[in-house]
Amino acid sequence: MAQATSANTKSFVPYIAGRTPPSGLRTDLEITEKELKVLRFITQFRDVYGCPPSVQEICTAFDYKSSMSGRKMLEQLEKKGYIKRTAGLSRFLKVLIEPDAEVGK
Repeated sequence: MAQATSANTKSFVPYIAGRTPPSGLRTDLEITEKELKVLRFITQFRDVYGCPPSVQEICTAFDYKSSMSGRKMLEQLEKKGYIKRTAGLSRFLKVLIEPDAEVGK
């Protein structure tokens, strides 16, 4: 008897809000295009420099006028389960769900 294969629940593909997700994709991980760009920036920065960017570096990269904008973006990504932050520690965030390069094309 053939053994049933289960989907890999650890590899999620984010999808852009307002677009129809591919068949079988979890829809509770909806991400906006801006959030996806920030998430990609965080992973690229981490891959190049070996640590995540600071809030100020995120603000500079996206031309945010105040650091509160960067903090709010990180709060949204954490609320949706894409990252995990440790309060009170600078540069201490972990990407829980890696962005997929094919999303949003």
